[in-house]
Amino acid sequence: MNKLVIIGNGFDLAHGLPTSYKDFILWYLKSQILKPDNDLVKFPEFNDRKKIYSLVDNVDNLDSFIIIFNEYGFKIEYKFEFFEHICKKSNKTWVDIENEYFLFLKGMCDNANEIINSSNNKVRRTEHLNLNRHSVSSLNKCLDLIKDKLANYLISLQENSNEVIVNENILAHFSNEIIERNTSNVYILNFNYTDITLKYVQRLNSGRIRLNYIHGKLNNPDNPLIFGYGDETDSYYEKIENLNDNEFTRHFKTFSYLNTDNYLNLFSFLNEDSFEVHIMGHSCGISDRVLFSNVFKHNKFRKIVLYYYQYGEKDCENDFFQKTQELSRHFDISSKHIMRSKVVPFAKSKPLTPYKPKP
Repeated sequence: MNKLVIIGNGFDLAHGLPTSYKDFILWYLKSQILKPDNDLVKFPEFNDRKKIYSLVDNVDNLDSFIIIFNEYGFKIEYKFEFFEHICKKSNKTWVDIENEYFLFLKGMCDNANEIINSSNNKVRRTEHLNLNRHSVSSLNKCLDLIKDKLANYLISLQENSNEVIVNENILAHFSNEIIERNTSNVYILNFNYTDITLKYVQRLNSGRIRLNYIHGKLNNPDNPLIFGYGDETDSYYEKIENLNDNEFTRHFKTFSYLNTDNYLNLFSFLNEDSFEVHIMGHSCGISDRVLFSNVFKHNKFRKIVLYYYQYGEKDCENDFFQKTQELSRHFDISSKHIMRSKVVPFAKSKPLTPYKPKP
């Protein structure tokens, strides 16, 4: 039996790396006080930037950051509507932000179709469509900038990741539950851009492990970062394609996957033998629906083991239930029974790491 291990952002977070969406947004906004680039936001000119920075240096949430700015009469000028929108979503995850991008895109698709269907004046229709296309280009430019800023942020974190040590509880999951006598090969599908997962591969030192940076790797031009949307099963996708404008589909993951052989390598592995899926720190959101649904529909797929996040002392204080809800969206109506029979129940599941009270 082979094992497919799916690694998500929660894996890096479990090691103390501040790689969440809210961590990134706070870092970027704080950085604009000392070294502004004016790409996504523009702050007013400060007489004493270090003094202003000291006001927000220890702030750990976006709402407090904005409140402090407002209290001192500072105004944040947002360069893109989309960035202003997601700055108000500080409680969201990276998957949620990818979904927000798609919602914006759907709105622009509706607008384009309305223009096409409502105007008999070809000149005016062309003008309106050009304006709409400019809006889509602006949205895509914003996402490109976010991806670039995120890469810079993660590179700065990775430079200090030598201090990150292998978690013995997670290592035990690999040693005791994944790499066992009945396991043929292990395939780690790493959705993170960082090298934390590589530390486990090196520590386990097994020739049966393969590691795939499916969404790209920092500082690796041959495996560029993938960030966008990946659910072409959405009913809106056909409407978007029918607009016959490549700008609308530029950030769909399908086309980014085609730049490397990572996707093909994954399914080559799945074709080798029967396999279990072990999920560590991944939300299983719908922005990767095509990939996940095809893994779970594979005729050699056998079961799913969820390593949940334990956020409190009580047994009920975990995200196992929410994770199963997310998983269910990757099984169509005719295969809901398959999900019920394949997911290992909570009573037989384990947290990724035990709960630790914050100091």
